[in-house]
Amino acid sequence: MAKHIRYYPKHTAARTTYLELQDEDLSWLKTELIRWLSKMAESDINHDPMWKEVLALYWNKKTQSLPKSKTGPNSPNTFIAGLVNNIVFGTQRDITERQMEGIRDIGNNLSQLWDDVDAIVFQIGLTR
Repeated sequence: MAKHIRYYPKHTAARTTYLELQDEDLSWLKTELIRWLSKMAESDINHDPMWKEVLALYWNKKTQSLPKSKTGPNSPNTFIAGLVNNIVFGTQRDITERQMEGIRDIGNNLSQLWDDVDAIVFQIGLTR
C-alpha cells in the first residue's frame, strides 16, 4: 500500500523550489517521520544480526544521495532526525525537491522492512 501526498511548487526569492504540502498531509508526514525514528531506535536493541546489518549498512550509513547537513553527508537517520527537528520543532513548513526524494526513498525502503509502514508517493496537485 502507498500513501499519496500532494504538493504544490512554491516559488520564492530563494534559488530552491519549495514544495507546499496540504495541512493533513504535512500532519501525517510529521507523525510518520517520528514513527520511523522510533521504530528504528527500537530495532537497535534487537539482537537479531539482520537488524544490526540494516542499522550499520543502511540506517546509520552516510550517503551522497540525501541532502547534505551543515556538517556534510547525512545518513537516513540524521536526515530524518533533522527534518523532524526543523519541521516539528522548528520553523520549516515546506520541503525541497531533494528532501521529497529522500523521504520517498527512505519510506520505500522502510516499507520493505515493516508491513505497517507505507511507501510514499508524492504527486503534484492541480488545485488547492
